[in-house]
Amino acid sequence: EALATLQAALKLAPDSASTLTKTGTLLMAMNLPDEAIAHFERALRVDPADRFAHQRMGMLREARNEIERAITHYE
Repeated sequence: EALATLQAALKLAPDSASTLTKTGTLLMAMNLPDEAIAHFERALRVDPADRFAHQRMGMLREARNEIERAITHYE
């Protein structure tokens, strides 16, 4: 399973922004937005310029009608 593989990778490299973003993207696809947001937030703490994490965070915030928060990720 993809999620198990990504979780194993995070155990080896917990500060990998790329792996955190990939995990968040998979969690989005699994309709687990709270878990996805947690992973994107961690990714952005590691790499504040991660454009993929910002894009996906914007999408999640927009879906929750948190427009102002979404805009900050789209800028």
